[in-house]
Amino acid sequence: DGKHLKENENIACETYKAVGEIKTLGRYVVMRRCDDFQEDPGVKCIVCFASGEQIRDLCALAHFGSHNVFNLISVPWGPACATLVTYPAGMAENASLSQISIGPTDPSARGWLPENCLAMGIPAEIARKMANDVVRSFLAKIDNVS
Repeated sequence: DGKHLKENENIACETYKAVGEIKTLGRYVVMRRCDDFQEDPGVKCIVCFASGEQIRDLCALAHFGSHNVFNLISVPWGPACATLVTYPAGMAENASLSQISIGPTDPSARGWLPENCLAMGIPAEIARKMANDVVRSFLAKIDNVS
């Protein structure tokens, strides 16, 4: 008995083809808290869990330093691990390293993700740019934003 995540088998097959081949980053994928490491050239992506308001502000921060109006942020289909790691880390053949993933859209995440929480998978280079932009952005002047 399937999960019924796609209308039919044909759509499911076409969806998997659209993602492309999944390549491994190496023997292991290591996940750790951001405060547990300094600058690490091996970091592929940053995962944030936050409220809708906080995710909205992070999206606005990503747009602060980008001219990309329509394709910077995506709410892609797939399991939570794809949204949070596989797509933003560049492991999926057709995923863009210039795109942030929001989600997860997988209904099975309802069992473990609090209902007032979203997640954001950010490719490392975009995350670095966002971090550097904070002091010049609206976030540093949050009291002045109406």
